[in-house]
Amino acid sequence: MSDEQRITKAVCGCAGLLVFGVLSLFVTLAVTNGFGDPGEQRFWGNESSRYHAYETYSGTAIPRFTRTESEKLSQELVEPARRYGFCFGWKLTDGGDGMFGRSSVGTGSGSDQGGSAQEDGDHDRGSNRGPEIPAQVCDKWVELRVTVAYTSSTSEDWSGVAIEVAHSPNLSLNTPGSKDFASLGITAKSFIETPVDTTGHAVLALPLLLSEDNPELPRIQPESASEQPRETLPPGSSPGWIGRGLWLGVLGVIAVGSVVVGVIGLRRQGSGPSEGPPPPPPPQN
Repeated sequence: MSDEQRITKAVCGCAGLLVFGVLSLFVTLAVTNGFGDPGEQRFWGNESSRYHAYETYSGTAIPRFTRTESEKLSQELVEPARRYGFCFGWKLTDGGDGMFGRSSVGTGSGSDQGGSAQEDGDHDRGSNRGPEIPAQVCDKWVELRVTVAYTSSTSEDWSGVAIEVAHSPNLSLNTPGSKDFASLGITAKSFIETPVDTTGHAVLALPLLLSEDNPELPRIQPESASEQPRETLPPGSSPGWIGRGLWLGVLGVIAVGSVVVGVIGLRRQGSGPSEGPPPPPPPQN
């Protein structure tokens, strides 16, 4: 084999390894949704779907807040409301096709202008003012609105979840979206499994999320050195970016190693002895 053939073979091998590494990288990014924003994808996941009012949800009714649960959640919202200067509230709606018909989640900053939680029997509502008292009774308010609808056990579709954060028109706020809740481990699946508990965790997370997106708002901190913040949020699942980072690191090492091996191979081939005719046999005596 000539020197030119050896060099060509080494270059082809190096290029092949490099192409393999690049293709593996792209496949990994595509599978892990690395080319786009993974927030919404992680919120809804593979065992849940977005809630749509035009779809049929003929499953059982979702669990509802008890009086005790509503009172406890209202009390926990009193301090954040005092520090921020506006009311915090929640609204959990059963979007299934039950005796109360369909429900919907509004999309404005102030589409609901008050009213009793007893106007409709398909939702639970409350605020720092108390159970069944909507946040809209205050001049300034922020409300978490969640709709959960179960599909039947024989349905091929997943149960649906919709989530939004609404606020009064006189507040100028950047409100968190589904990806922000997902970053705290609050997902559509958790709303489906435990609607009441997850709604409570989500509304208690609102002050934290609002302070991150609105620097002018105060940050909730312990009032004394001995007072420790309580754990009010569920432990978040392992973030997707950790897995992607590991994969990218491995593939990066493979790609760099391929280049290094190829370069070393080229240098050895270039410095090695060239093939020539075999040496003549030693003279015979």
